[in-house]
Amino acid sequence: MTKVTTAIEHLRAAFADLFADRVPARTWRLPEFLACTVMLVASTVPIIWFLRNLHLENELAMVTTTIKSAIIVSFLLAALIWLLLMSPTRLRLPGPVVGLLFIEVVIFTVAWYAWYVPKWGPWSDNADALERGATQILRLSDPYAVVTKFGGTLSPMLGGFLLALPFVVLFGNVFFQTIVWVLGGAIALLKSVGVHGACAASMIFGLTLWTRLATPSQSDNWITAAGVVATAGWGYLVTRKHPERRWLIIAVGALYGCCLTYRFIMWPTVLPLLVLFVRTFKWRRTLVFMVPAAVVTVGLTLLPLAINAKNYLNGPVAMGLIKATRSSVPFSGVIVSTITIATFALASARVRSLSGVWGASALGMAAMLLSVAATKYELGFTTAVSTYDTVAFTGTWLVFGAVSLALPTARDIANHQSARRAAGLRGR
Repeated sequence: MTKVTTAIEHLRAAFADLFADRVPARTWRLPEFLACTVMLVASTVPIIWFLRNLHLENELAMVTTTIKSAIIVSFLLAALIWLLLMSPTRLRLPGPVVGLLFIEVVIFTVAWYAWYVPKWGPWSDNADALERGATQILRLSDPYAVVTKFGGTLSPMLGGFLLALPFVVLFGNVFFQTIVWVLGGAIALLKSVGVHGACAASMIFGLTLWTRLATPSQSDNWITAAGVVATAGWGYLVTRKHPERRWLIIAVGALYGCCLTYRFIMWPTVLPLLVLFVRTFKWRRTLVFMVPAAVVTVGLTLLPLAINAKNYLNGPVAMGLIKATRSSVPFSGVIVSTITIATFALASARVRSLSGVWGASALGMAAMLLSVAATKYELGFTTAVSTYDTVAFTGTWLVFGAVSLALPTARDIANHQSARRAAGLRGR
């Protein structure tokens, strides 16, 4: 009986530790609640317009089918996340309860994807592009010498094919790529920020209409952001806690560079991360991580030029330029680039934590997509903000924003350090 009781106590302790908060824990105030509300609305309403333009508004078992109800549901969901998960008040649910909710949200996200991908996957060539590019690499051939099943050019860069390569080798396709990234991201958040922050981020990402449309169609745009978040965050933590492990930092930096070469649009996100590294570690330790990242990024970007420059320039390079300039507005590409770089620069000036890095990245990516939509004003407001070019990359700022709202800010870290110092003084 004693052994049984001891085993139960060990299980209870392990369960409590798994679903405990890490310190310092993130708490929200009104600005965070408003940011969450805007993110939920912006990742839902344009999707409704997008589906209506295709006459598919009832195809995904949508919970909300009107703009008004979508806004109300988004507001209520943000309020629940704030009050029950991220509030410092007594309304904050205990860890084990949040742990069960967290598990349910993650299971729902994965189950939704697995259930609908047989229906929506065949109508998209996102997964097909990754599979064909990775297969070409396995054959030591030019990945841009082939086209998708719909005759489209392959838009991912080499980094995207390399990240998809393990799934193609093991399973012959990338079906499990989404599942691995969802589960891996959820576990990483749980271990780094605790159950409340992990559950909040999972709800923001998993319950929005964009995710319910994008994951079954096997959109990989959100994975570009998830890869950058994972490798950059890992590199920052290793550099801070284990600066003596230089080879590990170099390896993670190289992996970060690989993730940056998934798509060109990830490159501006280096700026806020660089600002944080320099402010925290100064230049010498920063370069240990950033130099291998830069070498891999440049190498994977230029390598296809040596293989077949024409195929490469007509592939991801042309696709990126077309999406930025597909407008009747003169110099639309210059306008979009200027607004994006200016937004990243201004947002990066105040970065003091990883939360700030991903908040600046979310703001910069959102500004990029809004400027792209603004150059299409002749289509009308609802159509301009719900074109494929803007809707497809919503997942980038959604991932950045969700992670930013889960991680502790510089304010949370400072408050925690002050509380520890005060406790130490009282102990004396």
